[in-house]
Amino acid sequence: MTGPFVVEDVLVSGNGLSDQGQWFRRLVFLSSQNIIQSEARLKMAKKRLVIDHSILTCDHHMAIVSGLVVYILQERHKHQMLNPQNPLKILLVGLGGGCLASFIQNNFRDTVASAVHLDVVEIDQEMLNVSQKWFGLKDESGESAAKNQSRTANLEVHIADGIKYIYESKDNYDAIILDVDSKSQDKGISCPPEAFLEPDFLRKISQLISERKGLLLLNLVARSSKSKEQVYATLKSVFQYSLAYKIPEEVNEIIFLSNDSLIDDPDSYTVRASTVEQSVKKLFKDQVIKSIVSSAKELLESSKPL
Repeated sequence: MTGPFVVEDVLVSGNGLSDQGQWFRRLVFLSSQNIIQSEARLKMAKKRLVIDHSILTCDHHMAIVSGLVVYILQERHKHQMLNPQNPLKILLVGLGGGCLASFIQNNFRDTVASAVHLDVVEIDQEMLNVSQKWFGLKDESGESAAKNQSRTANLEVHIADGIKYIYESKDNYDAIILDVDSKSQDKGISCPPEAFLEPDFLRKISQLISERKGLLLLNLVARSSKSKEQVYATLKSVFQYSLAYKIPEEVNEIIFLSNDSLIDDPDSYTVRASTVEQSVKKLFKDQVIKSIVSSAKELLESSKPL
């Protein structure tokens, strides 16, 4: 379990009278106080600060969203494969403060939201409590009960061990996201835990995404070059196709893995970059288009094979 933690609101200083600064809400584990576990930007609404779900402050989360766009959503939308009867199925392992889950849940256009289902697996009930109380996560499905509110993607949180959940799962997914911290950094890897990198477990994930020609997105934080190369070798032994995107000025890498050639055609990168803005405009709400397009183009330009 996560152990003791604090949730704090922090004012980041601005640049003078015209910029009074920006408020952020942060989740910090007391066992690693120098690391911000989750962070959300706050905005003023009805004279109080609330979570701004249109902003992802963590660059690795934005890279994950961009990967979903350029390798899964763009293709599914192009071939009219997004519909409520056969929704796009995403599995996210690791909730934290719920910032990534909330962004996915809240920012699709109404015409697309009902065609997206997000399962989230979190081992610690307390993290779900925190994400709901302090970070605005809504564990609900379908249209909001309040009038004049936009439709959200279907989201369901499962309190379970991520390893056990995946081994026991009989569902097929378009995308599986592993965004899980490790409590031990003995081997130079702080994300994900070692058990998530076992070949048998990765093969099970491969089974769950293969039928829908899906994608595994892995947040890798490795401070040891030797450990990183060992992880690369393991991943390539299980998945036929792989790409890595290094987050600028961070240790994080987002690894994209599949046994379908959707990430292996270099000629398609240029096509995807030229059409990504048009696709994002059709898929997402206006307030997030610019940030997703910019991140998606950067990802396409900078991702490299393992």
